Amino acid sequence: MGPLIQQVCLLTFLILFNACSSVADMQLVVPPDPVVTSAGHDVILPCHLSPQTSAVDMYIRWFKEGEFASPLYLYLGGKVTEGKGYEGRVSVFTQELEKGNISLLLNNVMASERGSYKCHASYMDWIQELPVVLQVKQQGSVPRISMRKHHRVFIQLSCSSENWYPEPDMLWTDSSGKEITSAETERPKQKEGGDLYSITSHMRIGMDQLEGVTCVVMSEYQGTKMESTLQMTEEFYMSSLPDRVYISAFMIPVFLGLLCITASVFSLIHQRRVVRETLKPLELIKKTEELTYKDKLMGITETIPDSVWSLMVDHAVDVTFDPDTAHPRLSLSDDNKCLKFGELKEKKDCENFKEKGQGSSSMKFDEENKEDTGHFGGKPTENSMLNASGKDKDKRTGFLNRIMKKGQNKEGTLKVEEVRKEEATENLEEKSKGTKVKFNQDTCVLGMEGYEKGTHYWEVDLGKKSQWSVGIAQDTEKRDNIQMYPENGFWSICYKDGELKTVEQSSTFLPIELKPEKLGVFMDYERGQITFFNVEKKCHIHSFYGMFTKKLYPFFGPLIDCKEELKISPVVQGDKPSTSESC
Repeated sequence: MGPLIQQVCLLTFLILFNACSSVADMQLVVPPDPVVTSAGHDVILPCHLSPQTSAVDMYIRWFKEGEFASPLYLYLGGKVTEGKGYEGRVSVFTQELEKGNISLLLNNVMASERGSYKCHASYMDWIQELPVVLQVKQQGSVPRISMRKHHRVFIQLSCSSENWYPEPDMLWTDSSGKEITSAETERPKQKEGGDLYSITSHMRIGMDQLEGVTCVVMSEYQGTKMESTLQMTEEFYMSSLPDRVYISAFMIPVFLGLLCITASVFSLIHQRRVVRETLKPLELIKKTEELTYKDKLMGITETIPDSVWSLMVDHAVDVTFDPDTAHPRLSLSDDNKCLKFGELKEKKDCENFKEKGQGSSSMKFDEENKEDTGHFGGKPTENSMLNASGKDKDKRTGFLNRIMKKGQNKEGTLKVEEVRKEEATENLEEKSKGTKVKFNQDTCVLGMEGYEKGTHYWEVDLGKKSQWSVGIAQDTEKRDNIQMYPENGFWSICYKDGELKTVEQSSTFLPIELKPEKLGVFMDYERGQITFFNVEKKCHIHSFYGMFTKKLYPFFGPLIDCKEELKISPVVQGDKPSTSESC
């Protein structure tokens, strides 16, 4: 047994000695030259053991030089750890570990990841690490040529290109391919905190170089080149030359100024005459500019074709005012088609009666109301009561009873004026009472019919001297103490004090040239659109957009300085002539 034990010990010693000798002889091998790739591509950072030895049981670490504590990749006993920002982008070839290949595969390389990486391997007391240099290149944008300055004898051009790595070069060539040495190229620049370079170059081109020029940007390191060519003609050079305009604009005022100064030396009268004659063309130019502005404005807005206009007016609806919503100071016609700012009819009747009664102590009541009374201060006659029937009879009888209740004044005459005024006031209060939808604060009125779906169109005759607010209002029980803005359910435009604008918190002032005498209102409930048109010019004025959830009503509001009536105008269908109804 003794010799056998000795042989086993000797064999074990030889195995350990050979293992230690083989580990001591191992070395890491990496390429001496940098590894080059393009941004967005995959790259392999080579590293392997020599002589060929298994690395399955080794500790493998890849890290950027100077960042040992923040490795890209760790391998130990089959367990892998990937660094922050490299998840899913780094790996080794596990099947090659048996052959000593510990190269790192880096996917989707970015330009900022260029630099020196360390390949680190250790086993027992053996440790080695060697650097692998990674260079990343990126091809930038196609060069862009632009004109910086146009002088009388030359044009200054600029060429620029961005997002290059490493630094690119730029040059200009003529039509024959020869480099233009007069060009000035700026040093490539990096954006603050960025890795990519941009480059710009400038050059001048004269009439002798109209054949064309080419801007070339290239990277010798990448072996890439990109270029852009600009072809020019003499017509282009002359058409873009502004010097003649500058000279004319400068010389004319100078000449006129010298003329005025010279004239002032000879006589004050001659100077005034020259100044007057000088101002005439300036005034004409100003008027021409104003006319041109109006013509341009109308030219832009008069773009609604007749076919489109016909489709819109096909949705015309019959709109009438709703007296139950009218402010007490608004007067409506009998057919509820005309509207004007003023007192209600009852109050007007009272005033008219007052005017008739001035200058007479007896108010001539017996002459003007023969059907109501037989004589002044008396009771109704039988004939007058027979002639009055139904509602009129009750009204007259009630009026006479009021007179008799009032009694007589000192001269024995009835206070008819006071009774009539009291009756008108009571009628006015009665009309304002008992409704929750009347406008009592703002002088407004709604349309009789509301809409909660579909498309509808109507027109309003506004006249020339009216001040108004017209649009659409949402159905709501609250009519007063509310700002009539879109967020509160009121979409309208108004004309006041010579200004045409939208009614909202931040009003949009519209061109006064678009002020209509006849306003078209178009509503598309489902699309949430309300549009206003100038009917005479068939042009668009303004549009509101939103989402409707309640019934919408036509909305009208003559302002306090309104001098004319607002009328619901019949819509002209097709090519039929327009007919306006009088109120």
